Amino acid sequence: MKRKNHQKLSIKIRWLIICALLFSFCVKNSEEYQPQLNVYCILRNDVPYQKVVVDRTYRMDEKAIYDLEDVQVILSGDGICDTLIEDYGGPGIFRTRDTFPVFAGKTYHLRVSAKGFDTLTGITTVPDSFYISYPRNGDTISGYCYLEIYRIQRGNWYYINFYYQDSILTLEQLIQVWNYTYYDIPGDYWVIDTGFYYARVSAVDTNFVEYYYLFSDSLPHCGVKNGLGLFGSFFTKSVRFYLRIPKD
Repeated sequence: MKRKNHQKLSIKIRWLIICALLFSFCVKNSEEYQPQLNVYCILRNDVPYQKVVVDRTYRMDEKAIYDLEDVQVILSGDGICDTLIEDYGGPGIFRTRDTFPVFAGKTYHLRVSAKGFDTLTGITTVPDSFYISYPRNGDTISGYCYLEIYRIQRGNWYYINFYYQDSILTLEQLIQVWNYTYYDIPGDYWVIDTGFYYARVSAVDTNFVEYYYLFSDSLPHCGVKNGLGLFGSFFTKSVRFYLRIPKD
């Protein structure tokens, strides 16, 4: 296997850090503090409905209790416009009213308004498509195994997850590929034992990379204006296969 430039990232650890910031941003000088809308949304091509989490920023001496009024969330792009409705999953979670397909290379817009707040806007362009050339979905493989991603766009970022028996995470990696149009991941990095494996590979936009990876001293506003948070997008491919490891 040719060696490729890549960088690893523990998304879970960084997500814990972001969660601490997401709903409880603070400003030292309370006299200068002005609450802002705070959103989290990753558009995905592999789900029928899209979701947006909406809240506001809080001071350290405030309880983070959802209290937004007259919230309106609008997603648009590629000739589709949807005013989202509240989801039963919890306060501040909105989902598209109808199915909202997301396509590679297309640009999408977000608009969020609430009583007493500036209107937040966002923009993301979905990364280019690719495909998993090996293994194929439903394959049974014996012996040495690897996963190959083909038709990669040089310089793009890819978020990769492997699961054993659909539940045990064996590899989580964020990589940027520069020199090749394909990328191989040998089984040495993710194989545990004989059984079913599920691999999910997502091309991620630069907003996502900036939010989780390129930390700065400022509060995150990745893909959004007049507010905080993330408006990003994934183009995802997945494969499920059975790996049989020969006995010695």
